[in-house]
Amino acid sequence: MKVQYIQSTDIATISNTITSSLDPQTALFLSGGSTPKSLYSYWAANGFLLPGAVALVDERYGTKWHEKSNELMIRDTGLVKYLEEHNVGWYPILQDENLSLLETAAHYHETVESLFSLYQKKIAIMGIGTDAHTAGIAPLLGKLQNFVASYDRRDLYDKGFGPRVTLTFDALKHMDHFFILAFGTEKARPLAQMMTEGSLDEIPARFFTLPEITEHVTLLTDQVIE
Repeated sequence: MKVQYIQSTDIATISNTITSSLDPQTALFLSGGSTPKSLYSYWAANGFLLPGAVALVDERYGTKWHEKSNELMIRDTGLVKYLEEHNVGWYPILQDENLSLLETAAHYHETVESLFSLYQKKIAIMGIGTDAHTAGIAPLLGKLQNFVASYDRRDLYDKGFGPRVTLTFDALKHMDHFFILAFGTEKARPLAQMMTEGSLDEIPARFFTLPEITEHVTLLTDQVIE
């Protein structure tokens, strides 16, 4: 099943498409990676219709502000400062306390449950990796339990998946809408894989083409989707 998509690389168009869905009753969940970085910088510089709260989809475990953390990338765009200046709640995954991987996931699970109950609308900005992963859900990872899960699989280290905390499919099913950002020729193959039938474990991005999910998806891309 095809997803709705908008073919554009114009940052203002991309921003307006997303922000038109936001209001103070929205909890907005952000993904990391290089793809959304320019969007977050644009919002920090130009402002955007303010949601009620902003949280993360997933995070690489480690000390707070470690160099590969999604939180650091988002802070470096200026967006965290923007949210603080406009009194929008910011809910990162890593804590100042020295929490273990499992403790970090448990703490964030409570945060996500609270946000789901407090806000009428939940929107997530998602990416798709060149291996067709989405959020922190790696291919061939297996079933993840609860709204938030953690894993530390050494067999995935060489594929770029170190210790991770992520929203699971169980949590993502509660989102009212997904905006997927996928730009560059290297995203052509995973987008094509996303449109095929098969297991989510093999191609996690297939989640977005599930019948009960696809009507809540907008793909923002420079690709032509056949």
